[in-house]
Order: sequence, then structure tokens, then C-alpha cells
Amino acid sequence: MAYQPKSYRKFLATSLSAAVVASAAPAVVQQDAQAAESFTDVSNDYWASEEIQRLSDQGVINGYPDGTYAPGAEIKRGQVAELLVRAFDLEVDENASAPFEDLTDDSYYTPYAAAVKEAGLIKGREDNTVFAGGMDLSRQQMATILVRAFDLEDKGEDPGVVDIDEANASHKENIEILAQYGITNTADGKFRPGETVNRAQFAVFLDRALEVAEPTEIAGVSALTEDGHVLQVDFTSPYREELDRSDIRIFESASLERVGVESVELASDGMSAEIVLYDDEDNYEIERLTEYTIQLGDLEDTFVRPAYLDDDDYARVTEVDSEEREIEVTYGDSDNPEAESVTLDVPEDFELNFQEALGQEIRVWFDSDDVVQDFELITHEDVVYDAIEVNKDDEIETVDEGTKYDLAEDVVFIVNDEAGSDDGEVVAEGQDEVADLIDEEYDYAKIIFDDNGDVARVYAYDLEEDPVLVEEVDGNYILGQDDNELDLEDYIIVKDGKQISIDDIEEGDLVFFNEDAYDGDGFAVVYNNTVTGEIENVFEDSFEIDGERYDYVSDDEVRAKYLDEDGDFEDLDEDEAQELQAGGEVTLYLNHKGDLVYVTGNTEEVASNDNHLYLQDGVTPYFDNLDNDRVEIEGVNADGDSSLYDFALSQLDEITVIDGDSETEFRVNRDFPGDDSDDPEEVDEFVFAKSFTDNETFDTDIDNRENASFILAVNDDESYAEVVVDLDEYLEENEDNDRVRNILNVIEDDDGNVTELEFNQNSQVLESAIDEDDSFADGYRLQDSTVVYDVSDADDYSDPDTDDVDVTTWGELKEDGVDIGAEEAVIYYDEDGNVTHIVAYEDTVANEEDVYALITDVAVSDGDVVRITALVEGEEVTYDVSDSDINVEEGTLDRLTINEAGTVVTDVATDEYYHEGNGIVTDVSVSNNEIEVDGETYELEFTDAVYDATDSDEDDWSAESLRDIEVGDEVSVALTADNSRFAEAVVLWEEDVANEGDDSGSGDDNGSEESLTAPTVSVSDDNLEDGVFDAEEYTEANAEAVDFVIDFEESEVEAGDTITVTVDGFEFATEELASSDLLRGTVTSTLDLYGLDDGEYTVKATVTSGDETSDATGDDNDFDFEIDTEAPTVSEAADGTNDNTTFDVEFSENASGVAVVDEGTGAGVTFDASVNAQAATLNTEDGANDGETIEFTVTDEAGNEVTYTATWNETDSTWGLAIAE
Repeated sequence: MAYQPKSYRKFLATSLSAAVVASAAPAVVQQDAQAAESFTDVSNDYWASEEIQRLSDQGVINGYPDGTYAPGAEIKRGQVAELLVRAFDLEVDENASAPFEDLTDDSYYTPYAAAVKEAGLIKGREDNTVFAGGMDLSRQQMATILVRAFDLEDKGEDPGVVDIDEANASHKENIEILAQYGITNTADGKFRPGETVNRAQFAVFLDRALEVAEPTEIAGVSALTEDGHVLQVDFTSPYREELDRSDIRIFESASLERVGVESVELASDGMSAEIVLYDDEDNYEIERLTEYTIQLGDLEDTFVRPAYLDDDDYARVTEVDSEEREIEVTYGDSDNPEAESVTLDVPEDFELNFQEALGQEIRVWFDSDDVVQDFELITHEDVVYDAIEVNKDDEIETVDEGTKYDLAEDVVFIVNDEAGSDDGEVVAEGQDEVADLIDEEYDYAKIIFDDNGDVARVYAYDLEEDPVLVEEVDGNYILGQDDNELDLEDYIIVKDGKQISIDDIEEGDLVFFNEDAYDGDGFAVVYNNTVTGEIENVFEDSFEIDGERYDYVSDDEVRAKYLDEDGDFEDLDEDEAQELQAGGEVTLYLNHKGDLVYVTGNTEEVASNDNHLYLQDGVTPYFDNLDNDRVEIEGVNADGDSSLYDFALSQLDEITVIDGDSETEFRVNRDFPGDDSDDPEEVDEFVFAKSFTDNETFDTDIDNRENASFILAVNDDESYAEVVVDLDEYLEENEDNDRVRNILNVIEDDDGNVTELEFNQNSQVLESAIDEDDSFADGYRLQDSTVVYDVSDADDYSDPDTDDVDVTTWGELKEDGVDIGAEEAVIYYDEDGNVTHIVAYEDTVANEEDVYALITDVAVSDGDVVRITALVEGEEVTYDVSDSDINVEEGTLDRLTINEAGTVVTDVATDEYYHEGNGIVTDVSVSNNEIEVDGETYELEFTDAVYDATDSDEDDWSAESLRDIEVGDEVSVALTADNSRFAEAVVLWEEDVANEGDDSGSGDDNGSEESLTAPTVSVSDDNLEDGVFDAEEYTEANAEAVDFVIDFEESEVEAGDTITVTVDGFEFATEELASSDLLRGTVTSTLDLYGLDDGEYTVKATVTSGDETSDATGDDNDFDFEIDTEAPTVSEAADGTNDNTTFDVEFSENASGVAVVDEGTGAGVTFDASVNAQAATLNTEDGANDGETIEFTVTDEAGNEVTYTATWNETDSTWGLAIAE
């Protein structure tokens, strides 16, 4: 039987490391660690010499240090325990407790006795209490040990052991099992169970057990020479027979052509044999990819010598596919190195890194199925991974270090591998084609060298400017520090030149990528070149760490970014570098070019040169004695103090205007903003103007300051100008409430000179009250740093006294619990939608808050709503209801007014803001917390305020996350304010639909005073899509449940109203409208149409709201269909002739198709039919023979068909018609 090792041990059948331990009892002798190759006291003619030598060659047994084996010495139980531990590689605990009473914890044999006892190989004596390590091993004990060790099973046959009755009962069965396998075999049939075992006998028993455990088979055949002249045959266990060349036959399996064997030599351990074949000078002795059969003694096997390619064949890996585990290897000769190619499968257990292998030369062995058997990559010089520039047709240079490399004449240069020509893929072969790439730079390249040290192959890539600085890995996504994300599911990802998986990416890795490479699957490079330290010096264009300068803008005009306090990457400039310097240690992230990409670290505010003012008497232009334009600006600053600035307009270097989501900068000695012409005009200075018509028509001749209406940016000869700001418009008072745009930023340099002004056009009267719990004001984001000017005590809002202006921040205001009422403030916001300033004209206190709530349960008592359960800001909340007039319904999205404690609903707010109509999701960005609906992008305020309302039971509605929303879903978006880009809640109504024209809202509209609009009926069933049920379609299964979609005007109805559906005036269904139906504007009605007779029918619908019912669906809005299950019939023809005669065939209904199946034979009969007619003709050109038949099929407009035959009857001179069988 084959050896089956026990689950708790490992058996090393061919390389056991045990040694047979010999000693003179009771002393223990430590064995020599090196196995003896032969023993001085074991002669070649000794009866057990073969077994002893074989086990010695295998390292199973050892001799004594003096070179003897002592074959006649008895072996002790303790020595056998040590032998078995080493033979079966049992785990040994050197600190094991004594497992038997006659051993101590410090006994030499204790670890071995514990191991064999746990493995069940040796049991103790005297009821398993005594080990008796110094006692000799009896033959019957040995039998039991070997049977246990090798799991030998009883064959159920009598081996004829004549003295079996002399054995102990516990050993009898094991002795017989040993004899059944031939492990014990004596001439007289006696086993002698009570006798002890000496070392020679144990070697023989063990050798036989090994042979039984693992029968010898051919493990494999391999060629040791290129021509196959010398073969090596490996065995699964030692070959124990004599071996001569006459014992070996080798022949081709298919042709049976033999290969001559010259000699054979068996290895000393019997585990292999070397066969020398007769030399064939013209051919390989053993051809590659040809099956051979080898017969060796009683053994037989087949083998195939694998194919082989190496650098002599110019073998190179030119394509890889890690998903399919395939490589393409090209090969050829010096004239055409890539003349041939082969695609090879790489087994799973081969540790081949596919991206590392790409482009490399290779030695590879593969079988006839093109499966790799072995491989070795050939590297002449270390592969280089770096950013490069092509200098010349025969030279490239690394961008950062400037190391130059010569290109081989036949270099292959691949750019943006498999990106497609439209996305920048380039393949240049040879220096002539590389010449087209001169002066090109590539962000990342893999450079492979030939045996001359020249560049043989280049894989170069353009990478995106904004890599992902990994903060988290979520499935296939990597999420960046600034909330950007990248789906790497299909990307090829490399790090240090080797392909890695998404799971290998870690927090802090910088991932560069090209989304077009590899057929749009994408290519990504993980590259971590970082510098950590403190910024020593900050300059206008760079900063310095450890004496090394890092530019804000690279040579490629890409500006570095820093991670701000909000976790967003923003452009890095001198001001930000100073804040990072003040914050302490920073980390720089560089790309392969050595350019600065990102900076992370703490920022600390440095003394700001910005001075935001609440103006006192606006901006005052005037002219000095030399008629120079000057400005006087006075206002209350953020500290609550009055500041006065008086300066020449000509000393300004820059004026910035914030308008909407853009920031326009006019800078002296810079191009006018937005001028992309080839010869742009340049700003020379700023001047006042009293009029402006166009860029070339303006008037700067001002006779008094009241006429200074504009600040213009002009060129050097004042022939061209652009309006920077219209002062009259900017400072114009509101006629209704005396409010005025009154915020201006005056910016100074380090010497206190005014060098810049910043005008903010973004201001509006506050439409909705805000309190300490609000994060938005009219849809714009509030910040703790938002400056609040309280001018409620001022008599003149445009020129208040300083003492009448209280200055604080929104963060401080929230702590005080003071709220700002609607229409009692003006808010100012920047281009990113952040509120920068609030001017409050009165203080109000309102401790209630409004929240969007998706109502999931309503408790009613005595007709009044008393409790509401809803999903609010991602949580399920239950509120009591204070007012009996409050009425809400399950399944609606309402804006509730909640008391300060957050426990009671005091009102249902009327100021509900929605994305216009239910919308279809067109994009989702989880990392940015944004959803795009019908092309409009909204940022979600609460990450968990996404509700799944797709279940028909409101109790099962749940709060989910934005990741659960997919493109194509139908949703409602509740906004923080009308037309805001910020959303408080998103409700998913239906998955993967696109209902156009739906109206938005919570569905609680009370209807319209005008007459109800008739609904529109359409069918949603494939069988009735064409408006006809034919015989094949009109079955009970198809017709008993036909879905019709009723589209109604949802603004006219409310939940509980009904839709009635009729067929030819008979009521077939009534549908009660739910709130979710209102949000969709449609309801599906399922009708049972089975059992209707053939004919035409009309489906109509009416809507009933209160006492009013709409008119029935009009002709344009109803749905007409026909049931037609009868096949057409053909009347029998008469009075015809068989020769050159035409006669009519009449159908009972319009035929939409007539097909001739058989036109007849001798008569040459033809059949003509007019589609959609009720007649056809039979033409008999040459005369029909008696009994001649033609066959035709008629199909009616509904699709029903029938086949007829027409047969000529000579006697009656008629054509007889019949339905074909």
C-alpha cells in the first residue's frame, strides 16, 4: 500500500535526517552529525550490507565516530525513540515535562519520549507509566512501532507466521501485518517475537518498510546536455535492483523508433540514474517537444523534453498579461530578433513578476502546450526606473540626476503602452524613429540594457499631474488625503519596477497614474521619494530644507500643492510656505523628475498683511497737487479698530476682484487676465476713469473726485484698458433698506505700504435665519473664522461710527448662542462658496431649528398626529408633536421645525428646497461627498443623510451612504437653500431608472383648484408593445398580468387619491396613490386581460381627488390594442383552367404576407400575391397536370399564419384548396 502519513507528523521519505543511536547501556553516546558513506565493520558480503549502505547514503542511519556501524549490537528503546523523532521530523519540546515515571524533566530522553508518546509511536510499559529507555527493543515491539509509524493496514490474509502464539496479544496482529507486506520473512517461517533487535536487523526492517511505504516509480526524465546525449532519470524512492543498459529501452512513443543506450550508472543512493545515449552527429538524440517512452526494468514512463529559448535566440518578453498569467516571448536572429513569437502560460506556482519581466531577455523552457516549465530572466545591467528626456536619436538622459545612456541602434521605445494613438501611444523602433521624440520628456520610464551596455528597450509613460497621496484603501479604491479617489480595479500597478496588487498599497504611498494606458485599464506607479525636515528659508519662488531648494513651480509649469487645515490640496506659494515654516516639521513628496509635488505639515498663521475693512464712507478718490490719482480708504478692521489708508493708485501692484466662483487678478507688468492672444496686452498701472465704453474708448480726464466712477487697468500708452471695478455699482446703496456692499480688503507689504486691493462682488441679503447649529447661510458654508460685523446700533450703515460697530467671529457667536434673523444681515462669500463676512443689522434669538426628515412612521391618536419617527441627518429619530394642526404622512420628505432640545416637532416648515423634480443620478464622487443629478453637482452636508426608500414598506427604509447610490438611480435632493449647491439629504426612490420630466418635492401638495388633468396610459409589456395579441402571444400566462403605466400630474393630487383604469368602459383596477408614487408622478396598474374575445379594445384612466374626477383619458393619451388569435382563411377557387389562365384566390381578411412553399413541377405554376390585400392569383403558364399541387403560406396583419395547398383536378377543371397538414 502507498504510505499515508498521519495528520500530526511529516515524513521525509527520501531525506530523513535521523541517526540510529548506539551506546553501551546505560550510558548515552551522542552521534556524529555527518552520515557515514561506509563502515569498516560492514563488508560487501555481509547479509545486510546493501540495506545498511542504502540507508546510510540516504542519511537515515549513522555509524560511530570510529567509522564502525556495530551491526550486531542491540538497539535500545530510548535510542529508537530518538531515531523515530528524527526520521519523522516530530516537533521536539526541549522543555517538555517528563511523560513517564522513570524519567525526569532533565533526562536526556525526555523530549524524545514526549514526542513519540504524543505521536502514538511508542507506548510506555507497565500500563504506559514507564519508558524504560535503556531496555532492549524486542522484535514484537518493533513490529508494532513500524506498523503504527507507516499506517500499515491488515490485508486480511494469513501470512503463516508459525510462532505467532508466542507473541504478546497486543503485538500479534502487527506481526502478521508486517509479514503480509514482506517486511519480515524468515526461511523457517518463525518471527521469534521475544528476541531483541540488533542494529543490522533494524536497518533491514526499516529499509523494507520504506520500500513498502513508497514504491519506486520514475519521477522524471531530463536532458543534461543540449543535444539530449545524456539523460538523468529520477526516482520517487531508491531503486533497489541491479541496473544494466540492457534493462533500458527508449523510443519515440508515436513512431516506436528506438534510441540506443550506450551506458547507465545508478547513483549511490539509488535516487537517480544517468543514461548515456549513442551519439547522433546529425540530430539531437532526444528531440524537443517529442514524446518518448522509457522502460527501465519493470518501470515505464513517458517524457517530453521541453522547448528552450535564450538570449542566443534573442528571446525577450515583449508582452505580459498578469490576469491571464501569459507572457509573449519574441525570438529570431541578429537580422530580425523578433521574427517569431510564442505566447506562454505561466503556472500559478511560478513566482514570476510580470511587470519586472516585461522587456527583459529570458531563458525559458516550455512544453508542447506552451506552458512554462522553468525560466530565468537575463539582466546585463540593473534596470533603471526614472523620468527621462530624449536628447538625441541615440541618447536619453534622466531628468533629475542627468545620467546619460546610449541607445542601441535597434532600440525599441514604447510610450504610454497600449494607450492608443489618440491618447499618446508611440512605438519607435530604431534610432531613426527615436529622432521624432527628441526633446520629449516622460514622467516615468523603464530602461533595459543589452549585453553591450546600450539601451535596448524603453517603456515610457506620461503621468497625471495630481497623484493620489493615499490615506485609505477601500476595496478597489484608493482614497487620497484631499478626498480625491482612484478606482484601481483594472490598473497595472508597479512599485520599484515590480507589479503589485491593490492590497500592497499602504497609507502614505504616493500613486502616480495614466488612465489611458493598457487599453484604458490604466497604469499606476507607487513612488515614495520623500524629504522630512523644517523649512529653513522661504523665498519668492522656492523654499529651502537642509540647504536644498525646492521650487513652487516645476520646469513643466506645474505648481506644487500643500495640504491645508481642511484636508484639501491647495496651490503652494510664498505665503503658504511661510505658514508651513511656522508650523514646524514638514514632509515633501517628489516625483521621478525630482520636482516637488506635495507638502504636508502643520500650518501656523503668520502675521497677515490682509486688512478686511467695514468701510466708513466708502472709497474716496482724490488728486494731489501734482494731479496724481490717490485713494483714501477708512474702515473698521477685524479687531474692531478704525484704520485709515491714504495712498497713490499708481503704487498698487495688484487688484483682485471676486465675482461668483471666479477670482480675477489684475497685476502690474503682467498680461491682462484672460488675454490668450499671441500678442497680449500688459497691465502698466491703475487709473481712475469717469466713463468706459469699450477697451479702447474710455475717459480718464477727471475734473473732480465725484466723477471717478471706475478703476481701470491700462497698458503703457493708455490705448487699451479693462474695467477692474465699477465703484458706483460696488458702493451703491439699496434704496429699500440702506444696505450697501461695504467690505474691502486692503493689503500691505512688509513695510506697511498698500500694494493690493481686493473687491468682493459676492454679497446678498440673508434670506433664511441662521443660528448656532447651522453650517450654511443661504447655501454658502459658514466657517468659525467668518467675521461678523454687528452694525445694529449704527445710525448710518454706509458711514457708521467705530463705536457702533461690534466685531466678532461666527465661531464666537455660536458659543454665545446668538442667532441672526432672515433679511437682517448681508453675507459675503468667496469663490469657493465659503462665507467670509456677515454684516448684521439686528440681533434675533431663535432657538428652534429646521431639519429635513424622511417620515417612516406616524402615530395618530383621536385623528391627530402625536408622534413622528423619521430619518434625520442619517439617524432614526422619534419626535413628539406639539400642535394638533401638524399633519405629515409616512413616505414623505418634510422640513420639520424642532425645539431646542430636539424632542418635539413644533411646525412643518414651508421653505422646502429641492433639486428641480425627482432627478436621475449622473455621477457620484464618494471621496468628495458629491452627487450629480441631471448634470447638477451637489455636496452633501451630512455623509449619512442618504436614505434608501426603495422598499414598499416605509418601516424598512434606512439610512445608507453615498456609496450605495449609483448612476441611473432616481433620487430627490433636499437643498440647504433655494438654488444652493449644498444638500442636506438625498432620498433614493428607485434604482436604475430614468424618468424624465418628474417634479420634485415631498409629495404633500394639496392639489390644484383647476380641473384635474387626465392621465396618460402606456403599456409596459413586451407581448403587447406592438398593440396586438396574436395567437402565439395571447396565453393565460402572458395575458393575466399585463402592466400599464399611468402617468399623472402629481402637483394636482395627494397621497390617498385614486387612479381608476377601465377597458372599453369597464372598470378593471383602482390604484390608491402612495407618497412615493407622487414623487415619481407615475403608478403601475396590472390588468388581467385573459378571456377577452378577439377584437379591438381601449384602456383609459381617470384620477379622483376629493370630490373631483378627471375626464377619461383622451384619444391621444389612452392605449388601444387588438386581440387577434384566428388564422386567415382562403376560399376555394373554381372555374379555373390549367393552361395560361389566371384566377383569383380570396382571403377572409387582409394578408400581410404570402409565401410560396412549392411552385409545382410540370405545370410551371407560379403564385402571385399582393400584400395587405384580400386577393391573389394562380398563374399556370404551361398547363398543370391532373393532381399537381402547389403550396403557400398566408400571414395576416396580427402575425397569425396558415399553410394551404392548391391541387388541379382535371375532371372538374378546378383548383381544390385545403389546409396543409
